[in-house]
Amino acid sequence: MKKICIAIDKSDEDFDLHHFTKQFPTNTMFKIGLEYFTKFSLQGITQLSCEIFLDLKFFDIPNTVYHAVYNICSIPNVCFVTIHASGGIEMIQSAVNARNDRNSNAKIICVTKLTSQNANIDEVLELTKISLNTGADGIVCSALEAQQIRKQFGVRPVIITPGIRPQWYNVKDDQVRVCTPKEAFECGSNVLVIGRPITGSNNPYNALQKIVEEL
Repeated sequence: MKKICIAIDKSDEDFDLHHFTKQFPTNTMFKIGLEYFTKFSLQGITQLSCEIFLDLKFFDIPNTVYHAVYNICSIPNVCFVTIHASGGIEMIQSAVNARNDRNSNAKIICVTKLTSQNANIDEVLELTKISLNTGADGIVCSALEAQQIRKQFGVRPVIITPGIRPQWYNVKDDQVRVCTPKEAFECGSNVLVIGRPITGSNNPYNALQKIVEEL
């Protein structure tokens, strides 16, 4: 599986996600983050027909995470749900149990270290080991760690990589650990999360096509 996921990190009142998604092929995946979700809540995504990566990064006591994941997994087109790997074994297990109890096909994805932070590869590998051994389906990491994760854990985990910047995108922002789409796929990432280079473009569809051509 190799896929580009468009990150929606907007909370403008006039932003129409339904209209925005219609610019792209029907199999395009969209990542919904905290900024959009806290503005528009579940009503902002329940009517969408596209695949959704719901990136809320749950981190709380196991019982709270269980119910949060259980509620989210009621939305049929949610494909990925994120929690923090540093929440520990019991919290990760509660998320997996909630997904299973809901009979959902959503994958539980554990965030290792945010791409706005510096990271130690040994720490990322340990968090990955804990996550996968507890039943999570994959992890979020930078492409800088993806190659090591593939080497140690093989083809099993889904590796989702944010902080992707095409060669033609020269805007400085808050991402520290970044790479190009081609580099990320070559390092073993499955899903590339790309936001501002697409959503900030005057022609988002053309921006996506330029990224595909770069690959």
